[in-house]
Order: sequence, then structure tokens, then C-alpha cells
Amino acid sequence: MSEKQLSYNRLPSPTWRWLGVNEKKFQLESLSAGVSDIHAQGCVPADDSFFEKVATSAGSDFESCLQNLPSSCFTCPSGQSGSLHLKDTSGGCRHSYLAEAGTESTVIHLLSPGKNELLLSSMRLILREHAHVTYVLLCDGHPDSRMLASLGVLCGRDARVTVIQILVRGGMVSFGGNAALAGEGSRLDCQIGYHAAGSAKLDINWIATHSGKNSRSSISVKGILRDHAEKCFRGTIDFLQGSSGSEGQENEDVLMLSEDVVNQTVPVILCREEDVSGTHGASIGRLSEDVLFYMNTRGYDQESIFNSISQSRMLSFIHQIPDSGIRCHYANLFEKEIIHGM
Repeated sequence: MSEKQLSYNRLPSPTWRWLGVNEKKFQLESLSAGVSDIHAQGCVPADDSFFEKVATSAGSDFESCLQNLPSSCFTCPSGQSGSLHLKDTSGGCRHSYLAEAGTESTVIHLLSPGKNELLLSSMRLILREHAHVTYVLLCDGHPDSRMLASLGVLCGRDARVTVIQILVRGGMVSFGGNAALAGEGSRLDCQIGYHAAGSAKLDINWIATHSGKNSRSSISVKGILRDHAEKCFRGTIDFLQGSSGSEGQENEDVLMLSEDVVNQTVPVILCREEDVSGTHGASIGRLSEDVLFYMNTRGYDQESIFNSISQSRMLSFIHQIPDSGIRCHYANLFEKEIIHGM
């Protein structure tokens, strides 16, 4: 493909332009077909043509870069429980997953680009009525890599999607989600954890769109910024007309362990329905001098204190990974390689 200016992670309702948070831009020089490793159980290959109606978090400009590349698509048939493991390492990757009515399934998606590698990855999920999908995204790339992930979800009646997204390590990283809660009683539970260190640049864009009655969304973000890392989180809850009785909440807890980090938090609530409830909040701060003094008197230097806190926070997310092998691998990796540099 020819070189182009790629716009992605655009806010549904732009704010003051001088803040520089309405969208991100990226100069895309070329993009080859992606390299993916796929393992499926209880799932069958399917046609992905009807997934085009599912909007993703990065937006149409991002998706247009991938539309002519090969894609993978799986279905969890009714009466089955399924699991799908994906590992993307480079290029442009497209994936789709359909959970039929009443099914329960898990999708674990690993992004792992190497040094100087570029990875663009798109995932679309459709949940029929009463289906439950747990989707786990793990971003574990080289500090000099670039990975941009886009997620789109469409929920039917009483469907529930649980999303866990974790930044383990990486250079330029982007992810998020766009969940359309179209069915009555549909639900989104999203938890995001990040450890952004070195010169990492993280951009997160989450949109929960309520159109079904009595739908629920919860977006919780907890992260650590260290060294010279930069992070922007956009969280939008949009109540459309007809979504009466719906509730949405979002919150972020940011711990900054350096004077040189850059943090941007942009919470947005949009409303076109009266009988709804939307809340947002953010807690952004540093460790108090009292805490540092207390730990110092017990033999901990500042680096050890920061490492212990980082490890504790991230393990709380890693322990939620439903696959025991992957869970143990990243728990050990985070402790030995990322925190202690072994």
C-alpha cells in the first residue's frame, strides 16, 4: 500500500482542539499481510462478511488499511463452549468471532511484535442473546515496536462481554474498544491495566454505546506511569434514544512514579435519553512523602518501593487471565524481567 496519514482513536464528540486529544495520527508507510498463530477449540471457521457493520475503537480509517488483507473468522455454535487463542506478531491482522445464543467462550489475544516491528490488529466480536464472551488482550512488545489494536463488540439481548486489556510492555501502543450494547439487558465489564515505563507511548480509546434498554457498562482503568512514559485515555459513554433504564460508569486510577511522565485523561458522557445514569471519575497522583519515608525506614530504597507497587498492581490484572499457563507465564515474566530486569 502507498504511504498515507492514518487517523485513529477519534473521540465521538471532539473537545477543545488545543488539548490535542481528539484523535491520533500515524504515518503508515507500508503494511504487509499479518503473521498470526491461531488455536481454536469448540469453534468452527465462518464467513466474516456480516462483521463489517461492527464499528471498532480505532475507526474506519484504521479498518480501511486492513480490509484487503486476509482475515480469520470463527463461530462458537449453540450448545458449545469455545476458546480461541490468537498471537499476532507483525503486519496487518484481522479477526472476527461470533458467539451464538447461550454460549460461553474465551478469546485470548496476544500482541507480540519484535524490535522495530509494526503491528496493526483488528478484532470484531458479535454476541447473540444470552451469550457470554471473555476477551483478554495482552500487549507484550519490544520497547522499539509499534502496535495498534482495534476492538469492536456488538451485544444482543442479555449478552455479556467481559474485557481484560493489559499492557505488559511496548513502545508505541494503542488499544481500546467500541462496545455497542444494542440488546436489552446487555452488559460490558471492562478492566484495563497498564505499566508504561521507559519512553513508552500509550493511547487508549474506549466507547460504550447504549441503545438497548436496561443495558450496563463499566470501564475501569488502573495504571502506572514511570520514567518518561506518556499516556492518553479517552473514555466515552453514549446513551442513545431508547436506552432507558441503562447505567454506565467509568473511572481511572493513575499512579505517576516520575516527574517526567505525561498523563491525559478525557472522560466523556453523552446523553440523548432521560432515564439513564452515567458517572465518571479519575484519581491521579503520586506516592506521598509519608509512604516513602515509612518504607525507607524499613530498608526499602525508592526503586524497590516503585518496583513492589508496580508488581502488586499488575499482578492483580494478570491473575484474572482465565488460562492458567498464560497467567503463570506473565506473572513470572513481570516479576523477573520487567520489574527486576533479569
